[in-house]
Amino acid sequence: MKGMRWLVQGLSTVVLLVVAVWAVSRLWPQNRAQREAVALLEQAAPQPGSNAFARLWLLGYDGIADDRLDALLSEDVALHRQALAALPADAYPGVPAFESVAARRYEPVAGMENFCSWREPGCLRKVRLDETRVAAALEGQQALLQRIARLAQDGHYRNPFAPDVAMLMPPFQLLTRALPAHALAHVQGRSAEALQGLCTDTLTARLLMSHSDSLVAAMIGAAMVEGNAALLGDVLAELPRQYPLPDVCHRAFVPAMASELAICQPMRGEFALSSAAIGHFSSWPQGLLLDREKTRGRIARQMAWPCGKDALAALADDRPVRAPAVSTSRWQLECAANPVGCILSAIAGPAYADYPLRLQDAGAHLRLVAALLWLREQPGDGPLETLLARLPAGLADGPRKIRVSEDGRSLQLDRYGLKQGAVLSVPLPEGLARP
Repeated sequence: MKGMRWLVQGLSTVVLLVVAVWAVSRLWPQNRAQREAVALLEQAAPQPGSNAFARLWLLGYDGIADDRLDALLSEDVALHRQALAALPADAYPGVPAFESVAARRYEPVAGMENFCSWREPGCLRKVRLDETRVAAALEGQQALLQRIARLAQDGHYRNPFAPDVAMLMPPFQLLTRALPAHALAHVQGRSAEALQGLCTDTLTARLLMSHSDSLVAAMIGAAMVEGNAALLGDVLAELPRQYPLPDVCHRAFVPAMASELAICQPMRGEFALSSAAIGHFSSWPQGLLLDREKTRGRIARQMAWPCGKDALAALADDRPVRAPAVSTSRWQLECAANPVGCILSAIAGPAYADYPLRLQDAGAHLRLVAALLWLREQPGDGPLETLLARLPAGLADGPRKIRVSEDGRSLQLDRYGLKQGAVLSVPLPEGLARP
């Protein structure tokens, strides 16, 4: 019996110690760095122009007048909020299979084979090899293509739907259908139309990349920039050096400022989504193992660094933007009452490491095309290297120098993200390329 009493007392002591450590951990306040990171990610930054979201959200429906877009979106936002409010507190993964009210009132755009991709080169060659089939496929897409072109009139992208684990997104994949349409226009001899379309879509891509509250939208914008820049280079390579460019091309390919290549604003949107996801696990009994505010603080430390001075300085110098080291150790007092939150925050950090580099590469692609446009306007046929040595400020700056490829047929820049060690490239038109 005496031994049993010692065992009970020992177990009681351990339990009391665990409870005490848990209580101290739960009452321990967020540190200053976490509070500042949360405040930074909760700031509302002003954005230029009108919001492109309604136009994108309803992109897949034919026959909607421009003055009906906002009203339809408002109906969808209200219905989505009602659906969220009706869910149990611990529901996961949020509102399932939400469909716009437009689906019951308008015709969806016709399906179409995917002929070209932003990330795959050779769109012009593919369209030329299959011109008849591409032309037939695009016949039913003209209204969609006109809606895509109008996106460049807007200035930013902000998702008005309430943050949800199953966050609603527009049908971004429809934007890729404009790429074979521009290639086909050139193949059929409508090169001015092709250039106009490619440069207009590049403005839309820059809107998504630089003025978006969504990491997904920003990455799509970056891919769209590169896809349109690559096809524009291929088209220009087949045109005389003196072929006139639409004015929109000079606006679309102005080199990007450091602030345009930062993922600060998209990370704010990502943080809002993370906060919504954490809310699904912070009720009883999960709440014993997850502290919502402390988890948000730890995750904010992993997400807020793109908004800092060091990241902007690296972007301004075109140095690779790298996340600073932040401790993710779970052997800290704050993790005793928040083990699940500490595990989630440790996972979150590495997931974002490559995204800033993708935006930097898209910015570099803009600079590469801007250099090509500048070279086309230079008089004479002197050595290309001599012309490159005279590139104006903004085109020649930074550690990534624009150079001529070994065969003398293209301009190149090193790539930072995705395929590290690979190069960004645009072909040179006749008169600039080496024979």
